Amino acid sequence: MASKVKISDRLKQIVRQYAGNIKDNGEELIPQVAIRGTGHLWCYCPSERNFVRVIRGLIAYVVDEKINEQGRVLIYTNNADLVEIEPDELIDIGYD
Repeated sequence: MASKVKISDRLKQIVRQYAGNIKDNGEELIPQVAIRGTGHLWCYCPSERNFVRVIRGLIAYVVDEKINEQGRVLIYTNNADLVEIEPDELIDIGYD
């Protein structure tokens, strides 16, 4: 997993991008992903050390692309959840 500073910087960039406050300072846009399927699934939330319910089909941003020991990546959803999910559960939708 990336260092806390890198994760914090990436989260700040995602929130700015989501809010539409993108400045022309050379930052690249972070592509969006969608969670595959319909219904819901339970994902581990490292900040709460608990599992949270996440709706499938939700738009999210990959915070840390490095796969952890459990085979998951860290994402930030549009519902403001920071969760770990398997990469094969994600669909790359680009900059929609």
